[in-house]
Amino acid sequence: MIGNVCYLLPAGGYSGGANSVVQEVSGLQKMGINAKIAVDDKNYETFTNAYASLPDIASGVRSYGTREAMKKILADSDIAVVTVATSVPDIISAWNDVPERKRPKLFYYIQDYEPLFFEKGSPDWLAAAQSYEHNLIMKAFAKTDWICETVERCHGMRVSRVKASIDHGTFFPLLTKPKGGKLKIAAMIRPSTPRRAPRRTCRVVNKIVAEYGEGVGVTTFGCNREQLRDYGLNLAASVQHLDRLTREQVAQVLRQTDIFLDLSDYQAFGRTGLEAMACGATPVLPMFGGASEYVRHRENGFLVDVRDEEEVFRVVREFAKSPSTTRRKMCIQAISTASEYTTRSACASIIDVLTCE
Repeated sequence: MIGNVCYLLPAGGYSGGANSVVQEVSGLQKMGINAKIAVDDKNYETFTNAYASLPDIASGVRSYGTREAMKKILADSDIAVVTVATSVPDIISAWNDVPERKRPKLFYYIQDYEPLFFEKGSPDWLAAAQSYEHNLIMKAFAKTDWICETVERCHGMRVSRVKASIDHGTFFPLLTKPKGGKLKIAAMIRPSTPRRAPRRTCRVVNKIVAEYGEGVGVTTFGCNREQLRDYGLNLAASVQHLDRLTREQVAQVLRQTDIFLDLSDYQAFGRTGLEAMACGATPVLPMFGGASEYVRHRENGFLVDVRDEEEVFRVVREFAKSPSTTRRKMCIQAISTASEYTTRSACASIIDVLTCE
């Protein structure tokens, strides 16, 4: 028996990392495991709203805002899973204050190499780097070889590999899209996250609409218009911007998309790219990071050096000029690849790690 499992997730939702935790906790619940999520107070309302369509998740979310609340959550758990690097010091400190007989086993679900999020030497960078120094207290796992190898190489922490997954009940294709017509392109813009390259993304989509005019339909999402304005980001008038979307709304966009652009500096996994593939869209993803584990260049998507914006344009032009048979073949290959990433297989691999002595 695994007992009570709690994922400690100080996040507001809407992100790939949060989506991973939510769908895998949901999968564990369906397997009969008492798995829950605990969210910090400041993110609790946003998080529960983001996943309101999953009542088994939203109704069971616990919140914490004090050290005592954190200790209570830990003491009520048999297994606690840390998910954010900068939260590690507070969680371990609270865990040390729990009576030894009531301490849960600690695991660290590493979803990205978080020192890359911060300026080197800053307090957050130090906290992220030091989060990998607790081999004797926590067992770590991650969903790509890139994350495992990066953490082990830079910090000597052994990281077990688990399988990645996407929610196929939400992300599925619609193959009755009309043939011909405009080339549909979608991209996500997250101004508050520099590594997601919002300025690069805006430049690229603006150049695409300037070059193709009415021959393309470009849709962006991921932030509200006030954020675009506050960060000085300008989109061409013909770009349809849809603000921040729920998972279900993102899936609706991706089902109508031919090419999905993720021009981040790197992707530890690239969940939205794989979700796009599940919806029948061909992704353009960064060659740096973990996306190469599922994208085969020119077969089911494109891997590019996103720092070279001309290279991005070249693959978009290449796809635009391709015959419909080539596009359809890439679409089917993308769907086939994405179908291998199931929640059940991911949960089975996680259970194997959680129960390993």
